[in-house]
Amino acid sequence: MEKTTSIKISTIESGLANLKGDLLIAFLKDQIKLGNELKKLDEEINGSLNSYIESNYFKGEQGELKSIFINKKGLKNIFLLGLGEENKFDLRILTTLIADATKKLRSNGAKDLSIFLESFNTGKFRQEDIVEKIALSSLMGLYNFTDYKTKDKDKIKYINQITLITNNQNDFNKEMEYASVVADAVNKTRDLINTPPNIATPEYIADYAVALSKGNNIKCKIFDDKDIEKLKMGCFIGVAQGSITKPRFVILEYYGLDEKQTEVFVANKDLG
Repeated sequence: MEKTTSIKISTIESGLANLKGDLLIAFLKDQIKLGNELKKLDEEINGSLNSYIESNYFKGEQGELKSIFINKKGLKNIFLLGLGEENKFDLRILTTLIADATKKLRSNGAKDLSIFLESFNTGKFRQEDIVEKIALSSLMGLYNFTDYKTKDKDKIKYINQITLITNNQNDFNKEMEYASVVADAVNKTRDLINTPPNIATPEYIADYAVALSKGNNIKCKIFDDKDIEKLKMGCFIGVAQGSITKPRFVILEYYGLDEKQTEVFVANKDLG
């Protein structure tokens, strides 16, 4: 399987004054004001951010996304994202907003995007949860399957780097690793679904399952057409007869850290 374009994502403890590329910040509808770090940044860009907000161009409505062209000291654009009303804002809404915003910013040509974490912290959630949700929704929201695109490939836009900026000294490696693993698993599943059936044949899926099981504490068993017939899987065989490719039935068993505990996953895909 071809690998989709990867996105580098990381967290750094840093101020905003020396940023390069594009910056995403967020405000609740009723709390559109600059904190200390944003005030420092605004001084560096001659008050452009405060002037834009005071002119009432940005309302803070949920999902509202406005851009301010800066192009000073390496910072190209500042994007303002509305979080909506504070009493309605939750982590589910955060996930949706980040996924939608990053897709829009990619379409606008953003390549190196910094996200100011503190602007998303309303005090209701742990910073670790905010980091995890932003990282996960960014990586999943920016999924783009282009493996078999043949025209205008040079016009496809990508965000190559996302940096989560924080003034918190906490170590967010655990949250970032979790987000990367989950997003990678989901996006690889999307790749399988989007791969044309003349390529993603039953044998292809079976080989993929074998490769997936190696080194992951997963036991993999593949049943070919003869095994399936011996098991008298009539319905499965009936569906498979409509295809020129021979069927495969895959069993993946994951034992986790405790070999006495088995996790069962059931996936339904037309392999016939």
